[in-house]
This record gives sequence, C-alpha cells and structure tokens, in this order.
Amino acid sequence: MENVKEKILNISKDLFIIHGYKNTTTRQIITQAGILNGTLYHYFKNKEEIFKYIVLSVLDELAEIVDRLTSKDKSPALIYACIIAIDFYTVKKHKQIAELYYEAYSLWTIFNALVKRAAIRNKSLFQIYNTDSTDEDFYLKTTIVEGAMYGFITDNYHKGDISYNKSIITILKLSLSIFNVPEKEIENAITKSMEIIKKKKIVIKGFTV
Repeated sequence: MENVKEKILNISKDLFIIHGYKNTTTRQIITQAGILNGTLYHYFKNKEEIFKYIVLSVLDELAEIVDRLTSKDKSPALIYACIIAIDFYTVKKHKQIAELYYEAYSLWTIFNALVKRAAIRNKSLFQIYNTDSTDEDFYLKTTIVEGAMYGFITDNYHKGDISYNKSIITILKLSLSIFNVPEKEIENAITKSMEIIKKKKIVIKGFTV
C-alpha cells in the first residue's frame, strides 16, 4: 500500500513541475497513476495536501543533504546558511521550482506548516544564542524570516532581476541577526555556504543545484 502512496506523490510531483500546481488536476493525477478516485482520497484529502506533503519532503531531503555537507563543521549558523542558500539557489536556477515555491508560500496551510517545521529547526540550532526565548518567540521570529523569504521568492518569480549573491547575503544577514548569531559567525557562515554551493554537485528531487 505504501508503494501506491509513493506512486501518487511521484506522479503528482512530476505533473506539478510540468504543468504547475494550479494547472494540475486530481483527475490527471488519478489517470497517470492508474488508480481509482477512492484510492487517492484514501491517502490524501485533496491536491493541496499532496502538495504540502511533497514540499515538506523536499525540506527533509535538503536537511539530510546539508547534514552531510556540514559533517566537518556543525556550526548552527553554517547549517542554517546552507539550507537557505541551497533552497534559494534552486529557486533562482529553475523556473519550474520558483513557481512551485511561489504557490506553496501563497497557500496558508503550506506556509503555516513550513513555519512550524522551520521554527522547530531554528530552536534546535539557535537556542544557544536565545536562552530566554520561548517556543512562541521562535515561531514569531521564524514567521518574520519566512515572510521575507516569500518576498524574495515572489520578486524572483515575477521579475528575477536581483542577483543571487545579493539576495542570499541579504536574507542570511537578516535571518541570522534575528536569531542573535554573532556577526563574525554570520560572515563565516555566508562565506562557507557560498563556497559549498560553488564546489558541490547537489541534487534535490532530480534537480541539480
């Protein structure tokens, strides 16, 4: 049964990339997967839930990749910088991914899930610099950061005329400062994450960064 769920997810991902999230229908997914209506709705409530599952699985895969890339330097700032830098570089490089990110951030259920997931990650990384911060504080700060990310993604999707370097440096300085990371660590994390992007071949869900 798990194979059927994975088949639905893989076909949905491919259709979303080819046609876009909005232009993909559940009928297309059902037809391509060769399943009955009830089979799809046994696993997922609707197309948006499928999309959310895929988006969160991408984040899980990205976290695993970054964990390997930073195995020799477990600096919280570097781990965070690599996640954001790779994420945003993928958006800059692939128009289809930019569209899907734009759609994901525009949907409240997915944006909220992203913020909740990121808030847990940010607390685990940055509690050392924010010893008095509560879960609510991390959620609020993460909402601000993800809101800024949405702004950059929206601008990139509609215009895309701001350079990657300028965009990522700005968002990382803003994000890491919000979590009270010391300035020297911020600069080191930005420099090292940019070097990793240039030197490493990174593949996420079939897309080469």
